[in-house]
Amino acid sequence: MKSHQEKANERIARGNELRAAGMHDRAIEAYREALHLVPAYGSLNLVLGDMLLEQQRYEEAAEAYQATLEHMPDHDQALAGLGQCQLVLEQHETALETFNRALEANPRNGQAAYYGAMLYVLNGDRKKAADYLAGALQRSPSWEENARQDPLLKGLFEESASLSRLGAGRRWWQFWRKSGG
Repeated sequence: MKSHQEKANERIARGNELRAAGMHDRAIEAYREALHLVPAYGSLNLVLGDMLLEQQRYEEAAEAYQATLEHMPDHDQALAGLGQCQLVLEQHETALETFNRALEANPRNGQAAYYGAMLYVLNGDRKKAADYLAGALQRSPSWEENARQDPLLKGLFEESASLSRLGAGRRWWQFWRKSGG
């Protein structure tokens, strides 16, 4: 007879196969079964949150990220994912706090800086948005393509791109520290 851990490992392996095959709903179900069998696999909630976020199931994704944070309160990826959910769910104040927590946990988290910039654009503060976006690009240049294609950030990206990489990073860091980050 198999232990709960062996069964959970099988469910995780099956979930990985289903995810690779593009069967996200079934993969999510397999991961949830594994978590039910072995709740100590709490970091699996991060994978679950990411999948639910990709599926635009924001409330469920937020719950999965919160479950990750219960075990690892400073997990910057879970914080950034939760912040994205909060942003989409129009919980703007909470989202900004969450992005700042993610950046406090890991100042190189480009995802948190990128979506923080988006939040500032939505709130009408293009200066702060430009600083946040400059920080995202300084920390993770791979976000540049996303910014160029995003209707909200494309013009803002042009404003931030005119700053030198080093100057933008310094201004962003100074802003972030002054804003309570």
